Amino acid sequence: MDNLKIIYISSPFSGPTEHIIEENIHIASGVAIEAIYAGWGVICPHKNTSGFQHLDLPIEFWYDLDIQLLKKCDAMVFNVIDLEKVNKSVGMNLELAFAEENNIPVIFRYEDKEVAFMCRGAFYSDFPSPNKIFSKEVD
Repeated sequence: MDNLKIIYISSPFSGPTEHIIEENIHIASGVAIEAIYAGWGVICPHKNTSGFQHLDLPIEFWYDLDIQLLKKCDAMVFNVIDLEKVNKSVGMNLELAFAEENNIPVIFRYEDKEVAFMCRGAFYSDFPSPNKIFSKEVD
């Protein structure tokens, strides 16, 4: 499986209550499962850090960890649950900025649908499969 492409799941994690955090983890897990069935290897930080949110560590530790994981990925899903959560999600916005700066292709999802694809600053409305995303001609 030397050709397995790895995709990073960027989706809200934090929330005002433990119930909201668990709901966010569940949603990100669903996106990860869809990506696995589509042929991707997945890094879903929600599953990697679930239950660790109570550790006495600065939030910057988690942001840095997530960026280190994202560096190893071939693409990223930017999963918009609702626009308010995305606007408030420092982590998601850091991940998106890093992906853009490092030419990591980003698949935007909104309301459980792939709505756009960005690579090297260009947006596309078609959603490439894992087999096509890296052979797609982009300027």
